Amino acid sequence: NVIEFDGLKKAFEDKLLIDGLSFKLPPGGIVGVIGPNGAGKTTLIDAIGGFVPARGRILLSGTDIGGLSEYRRSRAGLGRTFQDIELYGELSVAENLALLDLDTVGGRVFLDPKAMRRRAEELVAELPLP
Repeated sequence: NVIEFDGLKKAFEDKLLIDGLSFKLPPGGIVGVIGPNGAGKTTLIDAIGGFVPARGRILLSGTDIGGLSEYRRSRAGLGRTFQDIELYGELSVAENLALLDLDTVGGRVFLDPKAMRRRAEELVAELPLP
């Protein structure tokens, strides 16, 4: 999916965080958003995902999703992850990686060590590491 935003604006009280931003992300594209604390990085991601209201157009593969709720944007194909800077110290690196892809049944998590290791290896293989 191609995601495009045009004229995106977001302010909190009197502070303008996003001022007319226009950008196009092609399929498979990776973009980094950098800036100091309070610059609007998370607000930008939240606005695209529908977690905070913003002005401007947000298009997903040519369809305007700007008026949709966050769950409808997700159903339309827009994915979002949330920042979690904590690892589980009691788990191995492979187990922490495998937690990205949990199988749950009735709210209970079933952790099969062999399956977790296989999944962690698959995830690492997908990373463009030197």
